[in-house]
Parts: sequence; structure tokens; C-alpha cells
Amino acid sequence: MPVWLIKWNSYLFNKVPEMDRTLLLAILMNPFIVFAAFPLVVVAEDNQYARGVVIQALEPNKLDVGGREFKTKPNPKGEGVFVYDPRTRFSGVERNLIWIVLDDVAYPLNGPSKMLTPSLI
Repeated sequence: MPVWLIKWNSYLFNKVPEMDRTLLLAILMNPFIVFAAFPLVVVAEDNQYARGVVIQALEPNKLDVGGREFKTKPNPKGEGVFVYDPRTRFSGVERNLIWIVLDDVAYPLNGPSKMLTPSLI
């Protein structure tokens, strides 16, 4: 088995609840099944987790942003998940709110996002 597949399988194994690990081990015996079926479940979990990481870092703000309206999108060019607010008009000013979550850490990608989550790097 290629090294990259072993690392990917280890990542999946840690994301699966304890009681489902025997099923995962059976699936890992056939990598084609893993690539066809399993990543969809992991991506959905990662998206919700990434959204939660950003919401926890939100400070009370004048823009009335609480995180309920946040959307997520996996990074199409690499690792991580983008978390963004689809609304762009706040207090009469055009602003884009976007973060990227990599390895359980959120990073604001612009000034307005940093203003709402000053505790993030």
C-alpha cells in the first residue's frame, strides 16, 4: 500500500467513532471502496467542525454576526475548509467575512474577519 494511502487511512481511522472502527478496517482492505464512499462522510464532519471553531472564536460585535449564517466549503486547491458569511453588506458597508481552518486552527483571511475574531492568529 502506498505511503500516502496509509497516512490517509490513519486520518480516517482517528475521525471514526470507536464502535465503527471495525467496519472501517474492513473497508480499508479495499481502497477503492474508501475512495468511492467514505470521504463524503468525513468532509461533512470536518465542515461542521470548522464552522464551530470559527463560531467559538467570535467576539460580541456591532455587525450582529453570530455564526448561525456561516457556510463552509472545502479548499479546492489543497487542505483546509473555508468558513464564510454569504452576506456581504453590514451596517451599509460592503465586507467579506472569511476564515480558513487548517489542522483545527482557524485563520482570519482579511481585516473584517480579524475584527470579529481578534483571538485568532
